[in-house]
Amino acid sequence: AVSLQIRQLEQFLQTRLVERTGRGIKATAAGETLLAHGERIQQVVDDAIRAVNAFSHDVSGTITLGTGATACIHLLPPLLEQLRHDYPLLSVG
Repeated sequence: AVSLQIRQLEQFLQTRLVERTGRGIKATAAGETLLAHGERIQQVVDDAIRAVNAFSHDVSGTITLGTGATACIHLLPPLLEQLRHDYPLLSVG
């Protein structure tokens, strides 16, 4: 399966990426260059996945509350403080 993928990549790039010898394979100069880019690409993809995953586990967005004056004065301040502490990505409007 890996050999097929390497051949397909070589066909796509129209260059040899590995030299096949009786003792195994060795990366060509083009293969080494691609490998260096591949490591950077993998790092960027990992960073992007971590950044996006931060949103999937956290509560985020905007909520709007409507209450009477008494609830607003006496009940909401501790509730809003707890919400802000527990869910920093949540915006209360």
